[in-house]
Amino acid sequence: MLLLTGFQETAWAGIIERDSSFLTLDDMPNAVVYLPPPPDTASLQYVNDWHQYIWGKSVRPTKRGQMAKEDAKFGIQYMLEIFSEPFGLNLSKDNTPEIYKYLRYSLRTIDRCTKKAKKHYMRKRPYMQFNEATSVPKDEKVLSTNGSYPSGHTNYGWATALLLAELNPARQDTLLARGYEYGQSRVITGFHYQSDVDAGRLTACAGAARLHAEEDFMKQLERARKEFNALTARKYVLPARQKGKDGTTFLAPDDYPDGAKFLPAPPDTMSMRTYGDWAQHCIGKSLRQTARGAQARRDAAWQADSIMQEYSRLAGFKYDGTRLPLLKQLIEKIGWDVSKANKGVKDMFRRKRPYVQYAEGTLVPGEEASHINSGSYPSSHAAMGWATALLLIQFDTAHQDGILKRGYEYGESRIITGYHYKSDVEAGRLMGAATLVRLFADAAFCKQLKKAKAEYADFLATHKR
Repeated sequence: MLLLTGFQETAWAGIIERDSSFLTLDDMPNAVVYLPPPPDTASLQYVNDWHQYIWGKSVRPTKRGQMAKEDAKFGIQYMLEIFSEPFGLNLSKDNTPEIYKYLRYSLRTIDRCTKKAKKHYMRKRPYMQFNEATSVPKDEKVLSTNGSYPSGHTNYGWATALLLAELNPARQDTLLARGYEYGQSRVITGFHYQSDVDAGRLTACAGAARLHAEEDFMKQLERARKEFNALTARKYVLPARQKGKDGTTFLAPDDYPDGAKFLPAPPDTMSMRTYGDWAQHCIGKSLRQTARGAQARRDAAWQADSIMQEYSRLAGFKYDGTRLPLLKQLIEKIGWDVSKANKGVKDMFRRKRPYVQYAEGTLVPGEEASHINSGSYPSSHAAMGWATALLLIQFDTAHQDGILKRGYEYGESRIITGYHYKSDVEAGRLMGAATLVRLFADAAFCKQLKKAKAEYADFLATHKR
């Protein structure tokens, strides 16, 4: 089996996978626009990166550390190897040719999502910054000329998990857990900071969502799904439905992704990671009296109408409250679905919110009493904002970077207002992406999505922006 490092696969990409992609580099979302720059070494944000680097080194002598060394391998063959068990099938070019093609073309495309940001920032990797060895010395020289932010390995692994979870939602939690671990392995080996890894997961989310706007991808997804159903002798069966007051149907509680099974527990107040949360909390408070603070206050009122207003501004048309009703309904549904998915995780961890932990006021005091008994981890606002952005870029690829940036900001606003920690927001975004992927596997949701896209296409044809 051929296993390539990131450097080797990049060097040989033109020979091995010359035409095996759905989109070009310039078609994909640009992380330089929608994600913040990596933390400066003199900034408060760097506190978490440093603590996580120390943690990573401490894990290297363990069994988990050995797994991290193995995870330095990169490329489609290694993804097939490590995801076969959580997927429940032997994934290979011969055994699952359509799934193989689905992954190969998709990953080759999504791999491009980190390229512009890596080149733009050229962030030093931690082993270079501290002049220390990694746990995979043979990769140090070739990776020293490749930017650290965002993590390409993480982007690749998390994308694989999302793509496979859409095919096999019954195993979504185990797939997402392996995808999450693959990214954390880069912190353990010393090749990436935690912020590189966190950013890599978001570029993967954006890349996977962007593919859903492409007809060729959707056709290959359907071929892969048919192959999966044939190999497992199963057909898609609608799960038991829940019905909302407005008649909207929802998945059964057990059908949503369970963040407690693939996300880490929130940082304990005695752990090193809590310093990173505290640092971000302090930064957030410093912004409350600025224009960014005013935006954070407005973002607290999560309503489909306010989202449509923001989206229409980015897309260049004026939303009057009546346009695109099916899209508005879809956004409302996603908000409810994300909340339902998050509830079980919130109830399990019951994490205190920062304003409760520090006995401080928030930027939105009117909501303090109603939120005091609601768990802080993960952030539902962050999940809703990011999932909505991932949905909207499928409608409007021309404004994808601005949409993703706005979706990212919804999460950051919760830090500024004092209702969430940074780690709550990071977990929320991943829950939002995972929930959206689960909905993509639901026939009823896809039918609703198709109608909303037809409505939008008709709107573009009949209205001037």
